[in-house]
Amino acid sequence: MLDFLIIKFTAKEAPLRWITVLSALFASLTFSWPAWGGEAESFFERGNFRLLGNSSHYLQLGAGVFDVGDDYSAAAGLAEVRFGRKLAFIGPILGVMANVDGGVLGYAGIYGDMLWGKLAITPAWAVGAYRQGNSRDLGGTFELRTALTLAWAFDNGVRLGVHGAHISNGKLHEKNPGEDELMLVLALPF
Repeated sequence: MLDFLIIKFTAKEAPLRWITVLSALFASLTFSWPAWGGEAESFFERGNFRLLGNSSHYLQLGAGVFDVGDDYSAAAGLAEVRFGRKLAFIGPILGVMANVDGGVLGYAGIYGDMLWGKLAITPAWAVGAYRQGNSRDLGGTFELRTALTLAWAFDNGVRLGVHGAHISNGKLHEKNPGEDELMLVLALPF
C-alpha cells in the first residue's frame, strides 16, 4: 500500500540519489527549524570575529564520502552532538560516523566554536573506536580524529555547511593508512 515511499536505487546511482534526498531534507529542515532563542556567550570578541563560550547544544547530521579520492571510497553518514556548556571556549563532543561498507567509528572529544560574521568555524579533536566491517583497514580499533566544519549560521541558529575530517591511528598500530572524509552537514540547535 505504501510502496511509493520506498526508495529503490541501483548500486551505481545510490550515492548520488541519496545525496539528493538528504540535500532536500537538509534544506527543508534549515528553513523550517524554529529559532532556539538564545545568544551564545562570547569568550573573546574582536570586530566581526567571535570565539564562542557557552551556547546552544547542536546535533550535527552529515552525508558524504568516506576515504575521499581513494580506492576504498564509500558513501558515509555522520551524527554528532556538540554540547553547549563549555570550559572557557572548549566543549565536549560525541559522535558516530558510518559508511555503506560497514565501517563505523564512535568517538568522543573536544571542539571549539568561532563565528566570523555568519560563517561558523568549528575545529574538533577526538579519540574513537573503529570497526572495519568490509571497509578500509585503518590498522586497529583505536583511532584519532581531527575535523573542521565550515558552515553558514542562519538567524534561527541552524548551520549548513561542509565538514572535513581525517582519521588516523597516529602510528600506534603497525599499519596506519589514515582516511579523509568530506560531508555536507546540517547542525540543529537544541
